[in-house]
Amino acid sequence: MYRLNRSIRSQLVVIDGIDIAKQEHVAILDACLSSNAELAVGRLGVTS
Repeated sequence: MYRLNRSIRSQLVVIDGIDIAKQEHVAILDACLSSNAELAVGRLGVTS
């Protein structure tokens, strides 16, 4: 698991994805805090 996490973090650094990932996580958290489950799931990119 450690190797996987390290690999993902390394890739995010290379593609400047850390800032994007943080923004996406904040958007999901905001949706959860406002009790908007539908929006939160949409932010995850999950389809039913």
